[in-house]
Amino acid sequence: MSVFYMKFNKLKEIAEHILSEASGIETEIPIDIDLLAENLEFTIIPVANFKEQITREAFLSPNTKEIFVDQDLYCNLKFENRYRFSIAHEISHYYLHLDYYKSNIESGISIDEWIKIYSSLPDDDLKLFEYQANVVAGCILIPDSHLDIYFPEALKNFKNKIDQAKENGIDRNTYIDFVLDGIAQKISQKFNVSNEAMIYRFKDYKYLDQIS
Repeated sequence: MSVFYMKFNKLKEIAEHILSEASGIETEIPIDIDLLAENLEFTIIPVANFKEQITREAFLSPNTKEIFVDQDLYCNLKFENRYRFSIAHEISHYYLHLDYYKSNIESGISIDEWIKIYSSLPDDDLKLFEYQANVVAGCILIPDSHLDIYFPEALKNFKNKIDQAKENGIDRNTYIDFVLDGIAQKISQKFNVSNEAMIYRFKDYKYLDQIS
């Protein structure tokens, strides 16, 4: 069984489904990722020096709802954004790729065996795995229902700059990255995500199209 490409809107639908499974979790931001995991019956297992062992900060067991996470990432508030995104990412893998796991992985294998198998997956599958989980994780942590409010408000701060650029004949492709970065800096803290995660979320043309 292979991994299939899905359009952005389909991935966003999966994120919305995940949030709906944990009823009421979406009403406030930042999304409580630990409560989301708990409501979805995932078990988060901190492991000392986990990243040093496998060069990953978090990893989903292939046949259960166990998420192994580096203990430093779990305990240190300095890494809170990365922790939140990592947990959302691994939850996304479960909902996106469980059928793939079941068809390719024998039940009852150890985490070490699973890591070796995962690392040896075809490169195209692995890249698609990670892209899809990143998109869904971003949509979990940054739901439309809240971004629809904060994005237009932040965009107003850049109206004069955009108007000046247009008056001077500057192409939209030249200034759009500046605007997106500025919006991300203004609102990423509200969602408790990194600027990078927020900018990644703007792959959704629903927001890109608001910048004329």
